[in-house]
Amino acid sequence: MKYFVSYNGHTYGPYLQRDVIDWWKVRQIPDHALICKVGSEEWQPINSVMPGRTVPSAKATVAEMPFQSHAAITSPFEWLIPWRIAVSFQWLNEGGLIALLIIGLSPIVAVTFFPQFNAYWTVSVYFSLLWAFFLYHFFKTPETRFIACGVAFFFTPIFSVATLLEAQKNFPLLQLDAATDSSEFWPRFSGFLLGVGLSEELCKAAIVLLIVWRARVPFTPSTIVLYGMMSGLGFGIFEGIFYQQYVNPNAGEETGYLLNILRLTSLPFLHSMWTGLAAYFIGTARFIDNGRWITTLLGLIVAAILHGTYDFFSGTWPSVAVCVGSVVLILIYLFNSQKLESNLRLANISSVSS
Repeated sequence: MKYFVSYNGHTYGPYLQRDVIDWWKVRQIPDHALICKVGSEEWQPINSVMPGRTVPSAKATVAEMPFQSHAAITSPFEWLIPWRIAVSFQWLNEGGLIALLIIGLSPIVAVTFFPQFNAYWTVSVYFSLLWAFFLYHFFKTPETRFIACGVAFFFTPIFSVATLLEAQKNFPLLQLDAATDSSEFWPRFSGFLLGVGLSEELCKAAIVLLIVWRARVPFTPSTIVLYGMMSGLGFGIFEGIFYQQYVNPNAGEETGYLLNILRLTSLPFLHSMWTGLAAYFIGTARFIDNGRWITTLLGLIVAAILHGTYDFFSGTWPSVAVCVGSVVLILIYLFNSQKLESNLRLANISSVSS
């Protein structure tokens, strides 16, 4: 049995009943969602149909009741020495607290117990993973697969970057890389646009194309965007290591420190935005009968132009404008995608019902 799910103005599905229940249990689907069985036109609250979790009623819950500090409902020792909770290990079920523990202590653990690891690798992977967790929880859809996100994140720095480094030793990337040092405008801009922007966006988009190609059913563009973002963050690991080791130290102590911070924070984020834009076009191309490859190429060109232009103007106000424009553009595309995806699902409901 399959159901459509609707909440916050968007409709998703259809999904198997067991998947809907699982997502609802872990609150990936909110309590106010409505569901509709395939073949039916009746929408019902999810908590009135799906078994498996008790949802608070409209009446005030315990957490919403006024707190009376003078009410002595337990022994003071229960507040000061919560040994029952400690030995029951119920606190391990608080996923948010465990995530906070991992995020906060990972660098200390890595430096203390694995000093043989390259410090640049440790720091770069750590900051990219921070962005990855944030973007996953912010942009995930019901169709998002955590394993696919992990594959996209690690495939790019391990396999795609190695291929790119080999390609940069040969024509034409070798010549385009040399052009980035030119004193003339157009040769230098072409070097950044084609030798940096296009080549690196192709590198990051490779795993996205592979995921889409191997998918048994089409993913929504919103889902593909997140996979692209993960690939971009993975690429940020490589760049963070390279620039920290070989480029930034030459800029002086203070400037090099600031450049290291930039390479670990904003630049992996920007890589994720640019690859996310390319991924949007790749995901949209699956729904276009004619011109799929043109749509895919257009996405790569858009990402390459933004990427190359940023690098060309790096350190000046136009580069900041490119950064802001990149983020605004992907948010517009995602909002548009969600609207169109909702319309497609509503059309599917009507076709199945009829």
